[in-house]
Amino acid sequence: MTVWEFRNADVNRYALWTNADVVDLDDGLFDIGGVALNWPRRPRLTAFVEPRTRKAKPQADIGALQPGAVLLNARAHDALSAFLGAFGQLLEVDCDGRPGWFYNVTTVIDALDGDNSEYRASGAVAREAFVAGRIPVEPVVFKVPQTATVKLYVNDAARRVIEARIAAAGLTGAEFVVPGSR
Repeated sequence: MTVWEFRNADVNRYALWTNADVVDLDDGLFDIGGVALNWPRRPRLTAFVEPRTRKAKPQADIGALQPGAVLLNARAHDALSAFLGAFGQLLEVDCDGRPGWFYNVTTVIDALDGDNSEYRASGAVAREAFVAGRIPVEPVVFKVPQTATVKLYVNDAARRVIEARIAAAGLTGAEFVVPGSR
């Protein structure tokens, strides 16, 4: 069984989102790690504009806010929420006055093969290896404890479901890569 990292595609082509209110960062609203979040308010996000440009890059349907999470616009939410919601929370945010949904994966599977994974000098996981017997055959979107704050994964079955829904809706902004690749 193959495990894929599900992440934002080409952040150099599409706009990044950033918190409009610094207090949201201080309050830990976007602290992900595989646990459910309870927001006291709907956070405001804004498209990041590079200092030397005057306008933001185009916005993807599946946007980038931070590693380990994706941000869905209304089109992506309509196409993917019924499936993705089974594995985490879709928390509503305000994206420059439009609704968006921060996807917080809360399904955590202790499936990292520590002996066969590669590590950086800092101790961070550089290239993941997984214990295949711990990953379900049925579709699953999940995190592992060791990388929960920076990556989210899918198995082959989930990848097929998500890719089919992305293609049917004509969505932009997502990719599946071999974990640990750049």
